Amino acid sequence: MSSERLFGIVEQPEPTCPMIDETLARMEKIREHVSEVREWGQEWKDKAVEFDDELDKAKDEILDLEKKISQLEKELAEAQKVLA
Repeated sequence: MSSERLFGIVEQPEPTCPMIDETLARMEKIREHVSEVREWGQEWKDKAVEFDDELDKAKDEILDLEKKISQLEKELAEAQKVLA
């Protein structure tokens, strides 16, 4: 029988240091996880920006090609008039 029980006192609580250590270890795991999630999110954000830049370049190239096609169509029409 423990002294606490003998005298009707509440049992001694678990030592505080192991509880604190366990809590800190859990917090560190949470921090690591949050850091991993942030890194993952940043990589996707960077990739999205990269895709957006590529899309803008592709749109510019399409516009340039459309202008060239339009110019070639005009030149073709003029050449057909000359040949007719």
